[in-house]
Parts: sequence; C-alpha cells; structure tokens
Amino acid sequence: MTEEMMDKNKIKLLGDECPIKFEQQPFGNWFHIESWMNNSPCVYILCTQKEVVYVGQSTYIIERLGKHISGEMNGKKKDFEGAYVIHVKNEAEMNKLEEYLIKRHQPKYNTIGKGNIV
Repeated sequence: MTEEMMDKNKIKLLGDECPIKFEQQPFGNWFHIESWMNNSPCVYILCTQKEVVYVGQSTYIIERLGKHISGEMNGKKKDFEGAYVIHVKNEAEMNKLEEYLIKRHQPKYNTIGKGNIV
C-alpha cells in the first residue's frame, strides 16, 4: 500500500461518529512513525488495501508493530500491508478510540475477550 493511498483512507477510518475530537492531525503511518509516538498512548490500525484487519493499542508502538510483523503476537503473523498510528492524549482516550474502531470496522483478527468487543 502506497503512502498516497494511506493518506486518502485516513478520514474513512475514523468516520463522523468518532468519539475523540482531535485538535490537530493525529495520524502517523507505517512510513512515518515519529519517535515521540513510541512512549505515548496510541491506537493502531493494521490494514490491507481493502479492509481493516486489526485494531490495537500500545504505548510502545514501534515494538508492538515489530511483534505483529514477526508473528510474536499470540504466535500468529497477521496478514497486513500497512499500519496507521493514531496518537491520543491519555489511556481513557486510547481505550475509547480502540473500542469505537473495533465496533466500526469489525476486523477479522480482533476477537471477543481481552477488552476487544466485536
């Protein structure tokens, strides 16, 4: 997935009903993960060109995405082509946004349990 394609999808990912209102552009992406994002609350979206396949959260985003790529997350490698990273202010926003995105997109790799309600 090209960077241009990812930029076009950002608005569709959040939708008009998003419970978090952002003062500035909250997105990083697979190509541009800023170093400051690595120690702050983020929600991330793994996707193919056609669909969102997983939504998760982390305060150590670079390490977490690396685990998805290597297959270290639950022993299964997720099939995805790109990732969006959305920086939020705090853990409460992180939880609210993750839940909203899982309900909105119903990703195939998110399962019931562990706080992920599909």
